[in-house]
Amino acid sequence: MFLLLAILCAAIVGLMRGGSLIRLTKLPLRCGWLILLAFSLQVVIFSSQFERLGWPDRYGVYLYVASLLLLLLVVGLNLSLGGMKVLSLGLALNFLVITANGGYMPVPLDNLVKAGMLHQAEMLQARGHFSNLTTLTTETRLPFLADIFVIPSYLPFRNVFSLGDVLIGIGAFVLVLRAMQRKR
Repeated sequence: MFLLLAILCAAIVGLMRGGSLIRLTKLPLRCGWLILLAFSLQVVIFSSQFERLGWPDRYGVYLYVASLLLLLLVVGLNLSLGGMKVLSLGLALNFLVITANGGYMPVPLDNLVKAGMLHQAEMLQARGHFSNLTTLTTETRLPFLADIFVIPSYLPFRNVFSLGDVLIGIGAFVLVLRAMQRKR
């Protein structure tokens, strides 16, 4: 959600500054198709069908980490693009905290409640992990990189997010904004 919001805001600002969405389609992104593959993997992993099969506990963590590795590869191949270095730092921080915690992003239960994500909070309380999330505890590694920030439920786009998500959002914003501008 955070990434989509950053991209949408960048597109709006880009249009207001005379940019073009057509220029955005001409972004020289190497191996961009891997982004679609990575996000498709995540959609499948976190779908209710995948959960009904009982696969998340067996394969979900590995597929999730694989999808993050694909994203890191694409980012690494495109570091010369504006905003990509900041985006790569955010993705690397998220990858670090997720892999350090067994393939799950830690989150405090009360943050999920504040964000109005009650189903996720209930599932985490019952199981210890749910989807790509795990409960933040005293045993959590790198807790300062976890989803410790909250957009409360009374605001639009309620969510929990991490420092890595913020950097990914900033990097994506710059990437989209620069891609929409005329070459000088």
